[in-house]
Amino acid sequence: MTRLNEIAILGGGQLARMTIEAAMRLGSRCHILDRAGDAPAAAFTYRFTEGDPQDFETVMRFAGPLPAVTIDSEHVSARALTALEAEGRLVTPQGRVLEVEDEAQRGLDLALRVAGQRPVPRDTEGPPRPRQNQVQANQQVVGD
Repeated sequence: MTRLNEIAILGGGQLARMTIEAAMRLGSRCHILDRAGDAPAAAFTYRFTEGDPQDFETVMRFAGPLPAVTIDSEHVSARALTALEAEGRLVTPQGRVLEVEDEAQRGLDLALRVAGQRPVPRDTEGPPRPRQNQVQANQQVVGD
């Protein structure tokens, strides 16, 4: 088994903070990339970089030299994850998983529009998006 001494985490929320705690017990150092300098994981990480985890070039510069990459949320560049994996990095979840999720989200957005509801943009704060099986159109459940 390969030992991962350093891990890139895209996003610095609560999940990243918990990941850092577990990684420290294993002797690994975590590097965080997040838009907000005051992200919950910022004070606990080995190295914090302020930047956009959804920007391909930013992610590639940040995670490129590190052997492993993971995410704190789905609001990251799936294309960058796929490229990093192609370069030989251990990436989890894989970029193609997020690409499938993006495709499913586009389908949900279409269902919301058909139902006369306005989708909430992914990169903005707002109420939680409804799950696919909660979207109602004409008194019928749309989705699963």
